[in-house]
Amino acid sequence: MPPKNQKRKQLKKLYSFPVFLVLIVLTITTIRAVFSSYERHVQEDRKVNKGLEDLTAMESREKSLRNENDWLKTERGQEELFREQYMIAKDGENVIVITDRDNDTEHTVTTETKNTGIISKTKKMIGVSE
Repeated sequence: MPPKNQKRKQLKKLYSFPVFLVLIVLTITTIRAVFSSYERHVQEDRKVNKGLEDLTAMESREKSLRNENDWLKTERGQEELFREQYMIAKDGENVIVITDRDNDTEHTVTTETKNTGIISKTKKMIGVSE
């Protein structure tokens, strides 16, 4: 066989259908591997971004808690806390509690009475039942 025919046979084998199928399978496998790697990279980026957001939120919360802690260490802060939570008043001060009727869970029933004095009118105006 002359060398020209031998080269042709080699080229024919190289360009044959089975070699073409193997190349397609290798190409598809490579593309899937690259795409899978890309997906993992995107997921990791999302996790990192979420972690950074959580970190900034925690740092902000820490800062606000430190400020609140510093405020509560002062005499004025403690006084304000006690006044709010325990309704404490200094000598000579009065505490007035105002409640919202919409959020009140107690139900009161008012009935009309024949008492038309100023005290009963005031109680009726305030909403206190007799």
